[in-house]
Amino acid sequence: MTAYAAGQVPDSYAAALDAADLRGNRIGVVREAMDPRTDPEADGYRQVRAVIDRALNDLRSLGAVVVDPVAVPDLELAQRTYVANNFETEAATNAYLAEHRNTPVRTLRSILLSGVVTPWRAAGLLDVVGRSIDDAAYLPILQARERLRRSVLAAMADHELDALAYATFDHPPAVIAPDVLTNPRTADAYALGNNRYLSPVIGFPALTVPAGLTADGLPVGLELLGRPFDEAALLGLGYAYEQATGRREPPPTTPALAR
Repeated sequence: MTAYAAGQVPDSYAAALDAADLRGNRIGVVREAMDPRTDPEADGYRQVRAVIDRALNDLRSLGAVVVDPVAVPDLELAQRTYVANNFETEAATNAYLAEHRNTPVRTLRSILLSGVVTPWRAAGLLDVVGRSIDDAAYLPILQARERLRRSVLAAMADHELDALAYATFDHPPAVIAPDVLTNPRTADAYALGNNRYLSPVIGFPALTVPAGLTADGLPVGLELLGRPFDEAALLGLGYAYEQATGRREPPPTTPALAR
């Protein structure tokens, strides 16, 4: 993967930043939920959708050509194939630790047994222990990822798109359960409506820009996804959107940023 990126890194990503960069760019809108738990009837979903629709109108007003909607076959594979990490994590973590001397832990297993990882997180990571990329179940996941990768490329080619756009989450952030630090099976709506799986499972770059706040005052993100090595173009689109809209509203407790 590192060799594949050779020659693809520009001298400067900042050079691509242009406040007028949205003009003429074709952006396709994915409205299909990638999280099977998403509830289109929920009030939170409707609030997020209102913010996203306003953001899409912002894109139009800034000169982008918005293609709405764009259907991507096999999109449900985004979440289903994210579990490939389960086969990769232990070996990658152990290899990383082996490269450093005098680390307090040497393996992922020892980290999970140390007692310093919150029970909820440790319970989730236990699923990766003992798995490897040599497991037979790993191959069909990679094959499914490749199918989804081709579906995204085909959809972008068919509609001549420069990027895809969708809600980062289809639901607003949820209240954290009070027992999250002690209960390995804590029950809350963590990551409900998560659409962020698409970028990592197909290996395409994506970024999230602030779309605004819901009626309840909770932040909503608009994610933009491009083709491989389109980072500079994506940064340009995101920069133009942020400069024109000013949708970011930091909480009153946030200190001023120092240069």
